[in-house]
Amino acid sequence: MGRLARFPTREQDGLVYVYLGKDVTQARAEPFRVPYWNERGWTVYFMVTRFANGVTNLVENFMDVPHTSFVHRGWFRNPTRKRVPSTVKRHAGRVRMTYHQEEDALTGLGRLFNPRGLPLVHTDEFIVPNVTRVDYQWGDSGFAINSQCTPIGPTDTLVYTAISYRLPVDVPGAWVGRALTPLVRWYTRQVIQQDVRIMETQRQGLKGGPGGGVYSSTEADLHHADIEAYRRWLREGAHGPGPEDAERDVVFWV
Repeated sequence: MGRLARFPTREQDGLVYVYLGKDVTQARAEPFRVPYWNERGWTVYFMVTRFANGVTNLVENFMDVPHTSFVHRGWFRNPTRKRVPSTVKRHAGRVRMTYHQEEDALTGLGRLFNPRGLPLVHTDEFIVPNVTRVDYQWGDSGFAINSQCTPIGPTDTLVYTAISYRLPVDVPGAWVGRALTPLVRWYTRQVIQQDVRIMETQRQGLKGGPGGGVYSSTEADLHHADIEAYRRWLREGAHGPGPEDAERDVVFWV
């Protein structure tokens, strides 16, 4: 005789969350809020992408600034050989990167958000267990890329990406921003597909390499070690308070 399993669910910010445990009161945290959902002046849309790689490698890729000038060359950023001082902070289940560079030469549609040449505020953040948020802000305008990763297998993941953006000039109701959604959606799909290809290449390289599919960080990986510390803690059962808080300054060259 078959039995139908029931799980607690929540509909929030255009997504449906399912708690797979027995007692939802034991959940470690509330579901992540999609940035700028239903906020005035902002436009938000979703993309769902299947990646042939695991969650840890994907969140590292989404937060890896140097790769953008190579994988997304011409589409998002070109190599400029600029020194980018940054601060990485590991605290309370989050790894936050803050970039101390007010000028960043974005290409493609990135130019659309800063016609006045305002200073840039750029942060990347990983939130345990499987969420990243990337923000580019110029005054009141900018965009945020929120990716929530659902593992299908060790090297197979569905990524639910919310793209939130606000133009520097618009009309009430964000009608211009909404009208541009098909163009922005097409553009971001091209960029994400570049990540799909490079992450599949990484998976193939790890599987055929001497590490047996396990990625080994070096000092050059900077914030990756902090992400991996949290992900390793989760894989081992998330006992105790987790990795201790840490903060340090690092330097990127882009």
